[in-house]
Amino acid sequence: MQWMLIALLGCAGGVVDTYQDTATSCEVTIDETYPIHGTEDAYYRGAIEFHLSEPDPTALVVADFTGIQTTRGDGSVIVYTPSVPLDPSTSYTVGLEYCRGAPEISFTTSALGTELADPSILEGKAYSFDLLDARFQAGREVAETAATFFDRNLLASVSSVDGDWLHIRLGKALEDTADTQDFCARTVDLPSANFRNMPWFHIQTDELEFGAYAADLSLLQLQLSGTFAADASYLGGLVMSAVVDARDISELITGQTPDSLCEIMGNLYIPCEPCPSDGYSYCFDLSFENLNGESVDMQLESIEEPNTDSRCGNQR
Repeated sequence: MQWMLIALLGCAGGVVDTYQDTATSCEVTIDETYPIHGTEDAYYRGAIEFHLSEPDPTALVVADFTGIQTTRGDGSVIVYTPSVPLDPSTSYTVGLEYCRGAPEISFTTSALGTELADPSILEGKAYSFDLLDARFQAGREVAETAATFFDRNLLASVSSVDGDWLHIRLGKALEDTADTQDFCARTVDLPSANFRNMPWFHIQTDELEFGAYAADLSLLQLQLSGTFAADASYLGGLVMSAVVDARDISELITGQTPDSLCEIMGNLYIPCEPCPSDGYSYCFDLSFENLNGESVDMQLESIEEPNTDSRCGNQR
């Protein structure tokens, strides 16, 4: 099967071979997969993706674990989401039967998902994230748009662990120091996170006013989840999905209007739809996954209003 994988996926860097199955005259190729074949640190809760050169309605994912198959965009991205989390530090093989053949990819999950020996070690832990390292749903185009308001590293700290619940505070790092709190920016205490399936947590809320960046930003229908390493040394597999208002974001982007921003997102198969607040069609999904943050030696202190902390002036 390896020769077919090479023929269908091509060389590293996305170069695809021109091989065709003459029996079906199929010209569809697999441009990329996620995880990449041979990956050794795949996220145990992540989906498997096959990105085709064009849609193939006959495509069928074949795996030795149950999952749900869906498509994204114009139908050319085949997504297979495991019904239950995969095992950490375990190898898997997944294939795609489609008009040109049945290639397979093999990958190994990382150690994320290994049980926490003592959940209390998380209390007081802080993590630093570069949000542009995340894998945005519509690719780099959305990441570049998000860069306008995700202009610094995100800091997250665990305030407390209370049985099945986890309490997390978010803040903003200094521009040139990813592990130092910006005392001029306000912090945000997230709604209590469901921690029943520790070391994985999940947060869901109808609306979160997120003002730790360039301006206040309302995140609607927010879902946020991630997994702590067994030794609390990092927080990985961070996934976020939210609905945002193009009218808010366009104010942060020079030369963009709500209508022009919605046109851009529509071209990326993320259409603007009616906003929950007023019904005007200016809201779109902003989603990312696969974001990891390393532990940093600091305490993220609560700041309720921007530019009010006495230490703010020393950072300017």
